[in-house]
Amino acid sequence: MHKTYLTFDDISIIPRVKSTINSRSEVDLKVMTNSEAFLEAPIVASPMDTVCNGSMAAKMNQFGLVGLIHRFQSISNQVTELKTAIDLIIESPLNEREHINLGIATGVSGDYQERLFELLHHCCRQCCEQRRVSFSCRTWC
Repeated sequence: MHKTYLTFDDISIIPRVKSTINSRSEVDLKVMTNSEAFLEAPIVASPMDTVCNGSMAAKMNQFGLVGLIHRFQSISNQVTELKTAIDLIIESPLNEREHINLGIATGVSGDYQERLFELLHHCCRQCCEQRRVSFSCRTWC
């Protein structure tokens, strides 16, 4: 028995509905993260040690995106990365946003409770001392 296989070159998909968008300027990629904050586009820097640290997270925030600071480091180093990100965001002349879009990976096993406590403790204190930033905490599983 002979089987027939198809590849992408064998198939043509013709859309049934034509797009009503005339220009790229009509497209809005904003994504609401809560009732007050949003991302300019659904782009997130991965929480990997070779991808996102405090500086990268601050730069992502500058463009209305979010960076997740990785957890593959000691708790004290991760707190330092968080402080770096917040300082860079607050001190940036380009920061006109009311909300900081910043994420921190903690994991769900091992030292995650201690890690989360230390990160929240330092983040809340630093944001409150600056008095320029509203702070809200969201957890994602």
